[in-house]
Amino acid sequence: MKKVILFLICICPLYLLGQNTAFLDRFINNTPISQRDISAIGGSPYMHKDFLKGTVFQSEKMIGNDIELRFNVYNNEIEFRLEEDKIYNIPKNLTLNLITIGKEQFVFRKVKNGSKGIKALQMLHDNKFKLLKLYKTSYQKAQPAKAMREPIPATFKIEKPTYYIEKGDNTLFKVKSIKDIAKSFPRLNKEIKSESKKNRLKFKDEDLVKLVLFIETKI
Repeated sequence: MKKVILFLICICPLYLLGQNTAFLDRFINNTPISQRDISAIGGSPYMHKDFLKGTVFQSEKMIGNDIELRFNVYNNEIEFRLEEDKIYNIPKNLTLNLITIGKEQFVFRKVKNGSKGIKALQMLHDNKFKLLKLYKTSYQKAQPAKAMREPIPATFKIEKPTYYIEKGDNTLFKVKSIKDIAKSFPRLNKEIKSESKKNRLKFKDEDLVKLVLFIETKI
């Protein structure tokens, strides 16, 4: 395997330069993702279309640095690029406890039962509690022209995300509103509602981070 990696370094230095080959060695025998031409489809399945440099941690230990990574929101897969035409998925392994892509941080968590229950979530906050965000993108098929209506092209549509609060024992609480957050902390129920009302907090990333920070000062 080391000879195979050395050969790849020789033929594609632009993509392996600076990448952690020990990390790549774990996935190099996997089948690359089949790349479909989506140029005619509106929107994007990705958080960022371009690959960004990132880092992968397993069991608190860094196993990959300066890896070219991209988050495919539609498939809920974190991809890494080995060559221009060879892109792979990182397996959803719960021991991979942190993946950074550019400035964003991601974790794998089991949000429901079954083989497809493990998802990649963005970590918006990490202290006493974690605030996690599950992105969703759907695919809308093309629609033919009808009377008084032009044809509608196929498109990727950004859907409403789902938020989770993770407590110290790795328990996940799915929250759909600030009221749900208050219910997750019964002792602070009134204080959370009061803080939210006083500061006009909305159910969006930055305000939810503020609210979690407030909760942490009370516990």
